[in-house]
Amino acid sequence: MSKKTNKKHPIRVLVTAGPTRAYLDPVRFLSNYSTGELGFQLCRSLEKKGIEVAAVVGPTTQPFHELKLKRLVDVETADEMSEATLRLCRTLKPDFVIFTAAVLDFKPQKRERSKVSSSQKKWLVEFVPTPKIIDLVGLHHPNIRRIGFKLEWEPGKAKKLSAFARDLLIKKKLDAVCINFLSLIGKKKHPLWIFTKAGLQAKLNTKTQIAQALANLVNQPNEYWL
Repeated sequence: MSKKTNKKHPIRVLVTAGPTRAYLDPVRFLSNYSTGELGFQLCRSLEKKGIEVAAVVGPTTQPFHELKLKRLVDVETADEMSEATLRLCRTLKPDFVIFTAAVLDFKPQKRERSKVSSSQKKWLVEFVPTPKIIDLVGLHHPNIRRIGFKLEWEPGKAKKLSAFARDLLIKKKLDAVCINFLSLIGKKKHPLWIFTKAGLQAKLNTKTQIAQALANLVNQPNEYWL
């Protein structure tokens, strides 16, 4: 009589990456600055640890298609990213979702069907909020562990930053939150602070360090991971 074995599946991670777009008319759109490089490096670092990786990626020149991903979905808008992320949460059942994407917070309420003429004296556009993808995943898939990103402008005092991170972790029920500041980001530096609900925290200075630290965190979520 053969002995049954319980084979545990590899860790599964879904990554969102890159910017999103919001179209004003067929040729004009709004976007936010994101190269998608951090998401790409993260996917590569996760793969090196034998983790099963899927990604939902906005418009970027990063070579995601060269990676051996379980699934890669290219999107443009925040709505498309939301739909693709929720769909992969249902079908792939990831253990973690890591939200590195820079998703627009607002979109035009109305998208013009034809190109708006440049001869117009004025063009008024009303904006409405886009879906909060990290919240929707938490609502519909509460068992999936989530790691969020928060971009601010200027860093405050360390105590205030820790309190801000703690509030985010509690409010959104996250496993970790990554906080960075636009005023500190340069071509060769990308300082970022990671806080986990287990009380671990670290400051990292490059995208490579960030990707490696997050891959370690996913691989050993309850241990010291740097």
